[in-house]
Amino acid sequence: MILCGLANASWADPQSKSYSHWRLDGKTVDMVFTVPARELTRLPTYQQTPDTGHLLENLLLSSIHVEHQGKVCVARSPNPGLAEPGWLQYQLRFVCDAPIEQLEVRLTTLLPYVRSHLHFAQFQSDDQPPRDYLLTASQPEIRVDLHSQNTDSNNTLWRYLQFGFEHILIGLDHIVFLLGLLLLTTRLRQLLAIVTGFTLGHSVTLSLAALGWVIPNGAWVEAMIGFTIALVAAENIAVQTGSTSQTATAAVLMLAVLMLWSLFSSHGPSFLSLTGLDLFCGCYLRLSCTPARAQAWRPAITTVFGLIHGFGFAAVLSEVGLPQTHTVLALVGFNLGVELGQIVIVLVLVLGGWLLSRCFASIQRRLLSDSLSAALCGLGVFWFVQRSPIFMGLPL
Repeated sequence: MILCGLANASWADPQSKSYSHWRLDGKTVDMVFTVPARELTRLPTYQQTPDTGHLLENLLLSSIHVEHQGKVCVARSPNPGLAEPGWLQYQLRFVCDAPIEQLEVRLTTLLPYVRSHLHFAQFQSDDQPPRDYLLTASQPEIRVDLHSQNTDSNNTLWRYLQFGFEHILIGLDHIVFLLGLLLLTTRLRQLLAIVTGFTLGHSVTLSLAALGWVIPNGAWVEAMIGFTIALVAAENIAVQTGSTSQTATAAVLMLAVLMLWSLFSSHGPSFLSLTGLDLFCGCYLRLSCTPARAQAWRPAITTVFGLIHGFGFAAVLSEVGLPQTHTVLALVGFNLGVELGQIVIVLVLVLGGWLLSRCFASIQRRLLSDSLSAALCGLGVFWFVQRSPIFMGLPL
């Protein structure tokens, strides 16, 4: 709990991203680059160049390379554009030596400085629908073919798959949740059931929210992810110590305090919503009264909690945005990337547990499980409090 209290707000830093719109007309390419002004503070030269406009101008000229048929298209000096407060916008023109059919673009800008930075580029010409591309630190290059559809679809699928894979690998809360689930798992069949349940749960809500069919409360989704971590970790300890009844009572009482608080708070869920959460928490913990029953219920509860985590994945994808073209492919690619990342995480956790048991045979499994569960419970409670709108205004 003390270590969790030392965490800072950078854990919840918003996704770093920028945008560009490209207009192809004959031999010329007009680009409009837009970026939040705060993103330039990530550059090493920011302190030496307080003029953000001049800094962005130099950055664009040095980090964007455009070729047509193997020949470099000449860049004209950028001109500032009209941007909303807090944003910077610059216009840049590239002139090629022949009418454009294929275009090779390498755009790095902030990618070398922020590994998680995402750039969204949209290309448009008079006789073609717009084409959307995602550029990342590992894939900063794209090829725009005005007469090919397959290239665009393959590009979209691969890049969003990579984005989903990278997102779950840096998503500490999702990794922690999987670790909490695996602490009571002793058989391969149980492991497969848990992973399948989590996959089914988050795939459903990820698709519904990303397509705009369901619009959840983003702040409470993030808070509930912390709650799922705390509940699973508390269940681990309660089951192994035979204290499920006491743990259920403590959880119900703590949520009851939140219910009373909600009556006087203008933020957060309603009193009725917290009442439902309170009943669910108390009933579930009492159902998991033995290790055998807890393991039997794990696939079902993992599916339910997977629905919550799916909304968390969708929040990231919604913030990033789906391309106007190949929307379904982008969604499928992102979901596949999340699944691949999840498999990698589970394999690493299982392998790590096996190595610990081999290298430190004297350490009891029960002691290790209880210690990790206690740490995860504290971390889950911290995230629940830190992210909950109901605590808005408190010095967390």
